Amino acid sequence: MDEDVKKQLIAQFCEFLEKETVNLPDSQPIDLFSVFTELSGLHNEVKRESRQVKQALEQFREVFELLRVNQIHLEQQIQQVALAHHQQYRQEMRQFLLEWLELYDRLVASAQWSIPLNKWKLTFCRCQTHIHAMQRLQEGQMMTVQRLLETLNRYQVHSLEVMGQPFNPRYMKAMAVDNVAGVDEGLVIAELRKGFTWKGEILRWAEVKVNKLQGCSKIDQKSG
Repeated sequence: MDEDVKKQLIAQFCEFLEKETVNLPDSQPIDLFSVFTELSGLHNEVKRESRQVKQALEQFREVFELLRVNQIHLEQQIQQVALAHHQQYRQEMRQFLLEWLELYDRLVASAQWSIPLNKWKLTFCRCQTHIHAMQRLQEGQMMTVQRLLETLNRYQVHSLEVMGQPFNPRYMKAMAVDNVAGVDEGLVIAELRKGFTWKGEILRWAEVKVNKLQGCSKIDQKSG
């Protein structure tokens, strides 16, 4: 840059500073009392703001506690509703399965009734058409019973095996007793109504006939 241009710029800058210069007041001695007063005011202001911050934190803590309590109450209500729904579902499902068991009983009774009827036909009826019809009817009924049992098994419903087993009052009801020679005391000798379990729990008790020796009252005590 040319020296003349530099000098010209420096002169313009100096002129600008002279125009913009502000005359500052003469410096005064420091007043310690004023400084102390200012510091006290600042201290009080900090304390006031600290109290406000503390109050705000307390309010936030109360709000958070209220939210926590409400959350606990909401979870409890949800659990109660879920439990009530589950109990209602189990009750309705249990009633539904019991109705299916009633249908099972009727199908089994019908199939068992066709057996002596079929024998009667074989004895007194010479019509082969009727004999074959009764046989097909019996086979169809047994197939229906088996299909129903398979359907119940899918719902975790299983039959109880009680024939020849010792009488167990936890899932058996002694509806009748008999004195059969050669059979031990307390054994099930007839199944009057089949019992079932559902998901490991007793759905329907097994109604049985139990062998009872003469002069023995153990079965009466158990079934009572």
